[in-house]
Amino acid sequence: MDQPVDKALLKKFIAGECTAAEQRVVNHFLQEPRGKLLLNTLMQEQWEAADGFQVDDASLQQWKGELEQRLGLPGEQNTELKIHRQKNYFLRNAAIWTGIILCFAVYGVLNFKNNELQQQKNAAVLEQKINPYGRRSSFLLSDSTRVYLGAGSKLSYTRRFLGEQRTVHLEGEAYFEVTKNPKKPFVIYTGKVRTMVLGTSFKVTAFAGQPLSVAVTTGKVRVDRIEGDHQLQSLAVLTPGLKLTYDQGKANTSQANVEDTEKWKKGLLVFKAVPLQQLLTEVGRWYNVRISIRRKSLGHIPVSVNLDTNVPVNKLLDGLAAVTGLKYELKNKNTVAIY
Repeated sequence: MDQPVDKALLKKFIAGECTAAEQRVVNHFLQEPRGKLLLNTLMQEQWEAADGFQVDDASLQQWKGELEQRLGLPGEQNTELKIHRQKNYFLRNAAIWTGIILCFAVYGVLNFKNNELQQQKNAAVLEQKINPYGRRSSFLLSDSTRVYLGAGSKLSYTRRFLGEQRTVHLEGEAYFEVTKNPKKPFVIYTGKVRTMVLGTSFKVTAFAGQPLSVAVTTGKVRVDRIEGDHQLQSLAVLTPGLKLTYDQGKANTSQANVEDTEKWKKGLLVFKAVPLQQLLTEVGRWYNVRISIRRKSLGHIPVSVNLDTNVPVNKLLDGLAAVTGLKYELKNKNTVAIY
């Protein structure tokens, strides 16, 4: 018994997904009044769904050629004899032909729209890269921008950059090597501060409860504060060797050693007259260890030292002790006491 033809099978036929047996059944069905009625109903539904589409001639010719093969009609490569034999057949079924090719055209447009929409949805998917304490990472964004994400940091971004800007959101610390694109600025949001570049290399530090800083190694960076009404107030325009520090509503621009900034992405930390407590907080984040100071007064001592975080924590602490004269006790792999 022949397979009954319904809308599902007819859609399958138009999409070119029928087996040879199914195709024969549909071809025969379309010669009958009920077949023409079903095709007309399906065509009307798809026309309404397409919402007044337009199709170019090249696409119509392509679809026509595919349908010729599907319906067993002669194409241009066939001989005149075959064309003559099929001529009356085609004329008798002109209404069917017109309906099918129109329906096929609508399907083509709908599929294109659906695919385009799906691509946009995929591109807009929000992704996050999260590094716990003790872990760093380096990766590329969709525009080939290289990101060096620090320990205890999170970067949020879309799978692909849509619109007029390449936007990311940073919590923590990262060094960016931004691919140049004058037509699409690269924008980093860190709380109520926005950093915008076209193509450059720079480092952003923005941990909760701590001063925010932006240090530039190449190119030019603009840093703005986002006001309550979403207006922007310029904080600074930075060029190589300049650093912005923003704390409690106040911005300060100072000189920054470009080489020292670049060393960070290699795990080399350069401290210049930094309070010991601040230094130990950063070391603890890089190694995922809790460092306590037994005498609180020691936490305010300014320290200048270069530390290599690529060595075990006890080796790093040995170097710190040699420079500062302090002692430490490594109680376990996650707890250190300084005295």
